[in-house]
Parts: sequence; C-alpha cells; structure tokens
Amino acid sequence: MPSRPIDALELFADFYEDPLDVRGLLDRVGIAALARRPYRTLSGGERQRLQLCLALVGRPDVAILDEPTAAMDVAARRQCWELLRELRSRGAAILVATHLLDEAEAVADRVAVLHRGRLVALGTPAELRRSGDDGDAQGAVGREISLELGTVLDIGALERLGRLPGLASLRSDRPGRYLARGPDLGVLLVELTTWLWAAGIEPRSIEVAQVSLEDVFLRLVQEAAQP
Repeated sequence: MPSRPIDALELFADFYEDPLDVRGLLDRVGIAALARRPYRTLSGGERQRLQLCLALVGRPDVAILDEPTAAMDVAARRQCWELLRELRSRGAAILVATHLLDEAEAVADRVAVLHRGRLVALGTPAELRRSGDDGDAQGAVGREISLELGTVLDIGALERLGRLPGLASLRSDRPGRYLARGPDLGVLLVELTTWLWAAGIEPRSIEVAQVSLEDVFLRLVQEAAQP
C-alpha cells in the first residue's frame, strides 16, 4: 500500500482512462503541500480529504459519499463543497449521507430526511424550508424573527407575549433567545418591539432570519416521533 498521498492517488488514477489531474486535485482540497508526507503523519481531516480525492479522481458518473467532510475544519469543508459542486455541474450524480445540515444546504439539489430508517421528507432545500412556513402574506417563505434578550422570560411574560395577535408560534432554542413566526413579519416586528418597550425589556438584538434546514429537520423529527 502506498505510504504517501501522492503515491496512493497516482495509483488510483492509473485505474481510469481519463482521471482528474492528481496534483490539481490535491491542491483543490488543500493538501498539495502534504503530498509526499507519510500517510501516518496526516491528521484525521487531512486523511478525510485524501479519501475524497481517491473517490473522485476517476471522474465518476455516480459518487456515493458517506460523511465526506467528517473531521475537516471549516475552510477544508468549503473547499470540498466547491469540488462536489463542480463535479455535479459536469453531470455527475452525487449521493451524500451527512448529519451536517449546512453541508446538505450548501451542495444538495434535493434533500431526503431520514428518521429511524423512515423517509419523513424529500425535496429541494427551499421546498423543505417552505414546508414549515406560516404563510407570510408578503411571501417571506421560511423566515422568522430572532429575538435575543439579556434575560430569560418567566412563565407570565411568555404567556403575555404568546397572546400577541400577530404571533403564530414562539419557541426558544437557548436561554434568552426566542424565535417568533407569524403571517406578516412586518406587523409582528412592530408588535414585538412595542411589547418589549411596554415591558421595559431592552433586547440585545432583533433579526429577521432565514429558517435553516437544521430547524426544519428538528421539527420533522419531533413530528415523526409523536404517536
């Protein structure tokens, strides 16, 4: 077995008639400088990048990848995403199994959500985000208001906040942060700021944010777990 990345990749490239350029591929995933280092000295993330190169060097028409960016840092993940998007643009079909929802959102045309071996949702990232939409009258599909407070609201305050007429749903994903949704985000924003002023609460931040695939995934899993 070749002991250096360059040797392993050149060996795999020889199996194909029209492989990708070996050195260019190593450069694309950010390990060209490590090409002649012993494999045993590579970190987990560097080994994962080499494994991806070995899977793609033959210009596959179909690639099935299991957690392709596991153990990689942020910069390396983005380099690999770009490589996958380029391969896809050339007509390859790529099936990626991942628990990183930002990865699915970055590279996937269609996303399948599995829970305990059962398919619970299938669609484009935009379609999945839209599936949890509250019907924004102005077409703000998959958006919500993120309210960051310097304090955790007590039960009484939450009950009063929950009675705002423009509020359709309210949840907290961490202490002091609340995510609100409603049919008209503009109206809801005015109602929230008015309520905060009357309650004497100064927020740290108020932001209208796009609902992420992670939010959609958590909701789908919670719904699937219900009897």
